[in-house]
Amino acid sequence: MRTRDDFDAQQAKDELQAFASKSGAMVCGVAAADAFDDDAPEGFRPTDILPRAKTVVVVGGNPPRAGDWASPLVELQETMGTSDRINALGLRIAKFIEDRFGYYAVFIPPGVNKGNRLFLSIMLAAELSGCGSRSLAGPILHPEYGMLFYSAIVTTLPFPIDGPMAVPACPAPAANVGRGSHRPLPQHLCD
Repeated sequence: MRTRDDFDAQQAKDELQAFASKSGAMVCGVAAADAFDDDAPEGFRPTDILPRAKTVVVVGGNPPRAGDWASPLVELQETMGTSDRINALGLRIAKFIEDRFGYYAVFIPPGVNKGNRLFLSIMLAAELSGCGSRSLAGPILHPEYGMLFYSAIVTTLPFPIDGPMAVPACPAPAANVGRGSHRPLPQHLCD
């Protein structure tokens, strides 16, 4: 699509982040598409979804509310509309990138692809974009907001990269051992 030499990627990122924030995102980060190559299996990488993908935009928000945590029904959090709102935001951001900047953008749906696997690991995307880090409890945590729901958009727009957080949000030292292994983290490492 657009290949202008005078395109200012940082200005585009600033516009994207302002749009995301105004639309309800609490966090917004960008990962390099090729950063997934070491951790995501072939067929489940950004370039498998969108050829010539350069970056993955991640937005997070709509954390569970106090009442959600107080409910004894785990299924409530699994089916409530909070995650739906962040997915709707992901769709809006994909449309914003295409309409405003003229680059391809694909919203990553929350469903599954071949072999009952996610299209792309949203957890890995959130981690690689600096929107959070792994936690011993399981979910990706943001240092200020805690647990958030995330949405990812693969795009050919070469936004400046944020990269992973320098300091993990989870204070447990073992929380970062499992990256790339996709295995549960060993509890004995937290002792």
